[in-house]
Amino acid sequence: MIHKLILKNFKKVKEETFLFNNFDLIVGANNSGKSTSLQALAIWQFCVDQFRLSKKKGTNGIQVVLPNFTALPLPEFNLLWTDRTDREYKDDPINPGKKSQLFIYIEIDVYWHNQEGEEKNFCVRLRYQTPQSVYAIPNDGWSKFVEMDKNEELPRIVYVPPFSGL
Repeated sequence: MIHKLILKNFKKVKEETFLFNNFDLIVGANNSGKSTSLQALAIWQFCVDQFRLSKKKGTNGIQVVLPNFTALPLPEFNLLWTDRTDREYKDDPINPGKKSQLFIYIEIDVYWHNQEGEEKNFCVRLRYQTPQSVYAIPNDGWSKFVEMDKNEELPRIVYVPPFSGL
C-alpha cells in the first residue's frame, strides 16, 4: 500500500510530502492539493506503464507526446510545472558573464511497503521539452526500474477522475 508521496515542482506544489494511512478520506479547501496529489499518482502510473513498453537502458528517459498523454487532459505540458517554469538560468562559474541553463524537473516519488514490510520507493522525473512533449525518466535509472518490474514490486495505481459518472 502506498503510504507516502513526495512531489517537487508539480503544479502549485514546490515541494510537499503527502502521508497516507490504510484508509484516507481526502478533504480540504479549494486549491489545497487534493486533486494535484491524485493527478500526480495517475501520472506516475502512466509513466511506469510507458517504461514497461520501452526498451530503454542507461540514464535517458522516454519522450512522451501530448496526444498520447492519457493521464490528464492538458492543452500543453508547461501547465504541470510550478509557475509554468521549466528551467532557470544561473551564472556560469566557468564563463563569467554567461548564464547556464538548468532544467527544473518534476519529481513524483511514491513510497510503499512490500509484503515483508520493507519500505520501497520509485521516483519518476519529468523534464520539459516543448508544449507538446516531455521526457519521463526513472530517477534511479533503468536498471532499478527493470529489476522492480521483473520482481513485481511496483504498486498498481488506478485513478478515476472526479465527475467521471462512476
